[in-house]
Amino acid sequence: MQNILLACRALGLGTVITTNHIRCEDEVKALLGIPEDVATWALMPIGWPIDKFGPLTRRSLAEVTHADHWGTAWRG
Repeated sequence: MQNILLACRALGLGTVITTNHIRCEDEVKALLGIPEDVATWALMPIGWPIDKFGPLTRRSLAEVTHADHWGTAWRG
């Protein structure tokens, strides 16, 4: 799924992994023609976004990594 997300982004498509359909899984399966004996765990709606994507921003590696335990900076 991660590779599909990345490929969609590269093509300018918007997508997301969602499990919201689980609340009404029987109706979703009927709508999409999915057999009753097939379980669904996640769906990925894919489409063209209304607006253009903005620039990506990322926090620094030091902000999101830890060594040995939470709060100890990873120095990689």
